[in-house]
Amino acid sequence: MVIVQDDISRNVTEVELDHSISAGIHLRSLGKGMVPPFEEHNIRIENKMSIQEWEKTPYMERAIIIAVTRTSRAIQNLGTEAEIRETDRNASKGRR
Repeated sequence: MVIVQDDISRNVTEVELDHSISAGIHLRSLGKGMVPPFEEHNIRIENKMSIQEWEKTPYMERAIIIAVTRTSRAIQNLGTEAEIRETDRNASKGRR
């Protein structure tokens, strides 16, 4: 999915949010194109799959599950960001 931000078309997974929460934990891949183990297992758990089921799932299917999850999260984050901005706009209108 592509959105326009600052007059530039960007993929939703590339958009920087103004509002976020951080636990101070940084996930990183072991190499380019690799999925961090924490993220992979978190997605496996969300899909109610055992480790054995996940390992039996073909590689491309696992990659698609991860990609769909990342995109869904990015879309959800953008929606939350829009709600926060709308709330801020409404609050500033009330102060005038």
